Amino acid sequence: MSLWLFSRLRGIRPSNLVVLGTIPFFIYLFGSSARYQRALAHILGIEEHPWALLGLFLLTVCGLVLGLFAIKNAWASLAPDQDDFQRKNRLRRALIFAVSHGFVVAIAGFVVDPTPMVESILVNDLDVRNSTWVVVDGQNRMAKPEVLLWFDGLISQICGVYLGLWVAGILIFSKLRSNIGSVLKYGMLIFGLVNLGMFLYIFLFAHAGFASGLMATLRATFIAYGIASVLGLVLALLSELKVRERTFLIHGILGVVLVGISLWYFTRPQVEVVLVGTLDQRIAIIKGTPQGITNEIRDGDAFDLEGRSVKIRSVATVEKAIDLFQNNKRVSGALLPAGSVDPSWPQIWKTEYLAKEYSFPGYAILSLGLGLLLLTGGGPLNGLHPLRVLAAFLIDTLGHSMLVIVLYIGLPLGGAVKEFSRRSHQHSQHVPGNHRHWIGYSAYMAEIFRAGMRPFPKVRSRRQTMGLGNG
Repeated sequence: MSLWLFSRLRGIRPSNLVVLGTIPFFIYLFGSSARYQRALAHILGIEEHPWALLGLFLLTVCGLVLGLFAIKNAWASLAPDQDDFQRKNRLRRALIFAVSHGFVVAIAGFVVDPTPMVESILVNDLDVRNSTWVVVDGQNRMAKPEVLLWFDGLISQICGVYLGLWVAGILIFSKLRSNIGSVLKYGMLIFGLVNLGMFLYIFLFAHAGFASGLMATLRATFIAYGIASVLGLVLALLSELKVRERTFLIHGILGVVLVGISLWYFTRPQVEVVLVGTLDQRIAIIKGTPQGITNEIRDGDAFDLEGRSVKIRSVATVEKAIDLFQNNKRVSGALLPAGSVDPSWPQIWKTEYLAKEYSFPGYAILSLGLGLLLLTGGGPLNGLHPLRVLAAFLIDTLGHSMLVIVLYIGLPLGGAVKEFSRRSHQHSQHVPGNHRHWIGYSAYMAEIFRAGMRPFPKVRSRRQTMGLGNG
């Protein structure tokens, strides 16, 4: 026994041995100190009733995984290129998984109480300002009892209907599996998509109150590597594109069309705004005003203030800005649309800007068009497809300094995501830092995929030479 343990320890990396050696110390530290236990609970994000939430989470995830395994084995048993032993083995596994899945669905719908998990998801994923399902009681947010009761009944009904359809599907499949039609295959596909969609939501997105901090870290890792793999595969496929007869002509025309569409957006009517009042106190500025105009007022560039800056106050609506301008002594001016300005108010400054619904798509389409024209112009120099040039640029650029990606791509992109969505509180657990990781690692994944794709043409030509076809 001691020799076996010694040989196993010798096979462990020295850094891992250090980690294993310090684990007992940390277990003692957190187990003996109430202060460290509270700190660990905050770090992991443990909320009230963690064991009930963990049990419901595991029950739901295990049930959905069993359903996916049942459908996978049932679908695999329909393949023609297998013997009777393989088919019977897959059918036996499919039946075991299907019965287990139905048993878990029955427990979830008619035995356990799902309301702790439902309430945890509602109070953390819904905005209390816009939702009538969640109320605030002191420092705590909670779901209304009638809402939880309604969800309890709804889940029982859904589980009952689903269980009936699942049992019917098992019986139909067992009777008609030798002559299964496209309708039954579509039914299996629908069951699979339902289980997969619910699994992805519960495992990756729904609030996990038993350890929200830990799950946020794990989910961010899964999502980052998943998106990086997809982007890497796309870049690898783009890097294998070949130039055809009209490749440069088509991409050049498309670039010109995109530039023309962007010019249409830039010719839309401008929004005229007027700064009324005085500069003695704060200036009320409506949210959504372009940052350039706000900075011009704040820095005093539009006025002769001899280096003095102007204080501003952000407001939500035009009516709120007018009310503050007229009734608040700390607000002496307001930047208002020209149509809402009273002629009797003193006007300090006027300007125009393009509305955001036109400026954002205009600049985005213009960037795409000019970028495509640049790639199309650079492609003929090396005889490469324009999109292949793009893939090579991204792989060579992103595959090097991760610090550059974080500073000059990740951080501005984080602000752009927040500005574009205007709902950053709903994805705050997954977005921060995530885009920096999948942008950076996508280049490494592209190199891996590209290295794996390069031998394919040689293998195909050898098979053709040997008379084995194109397989």
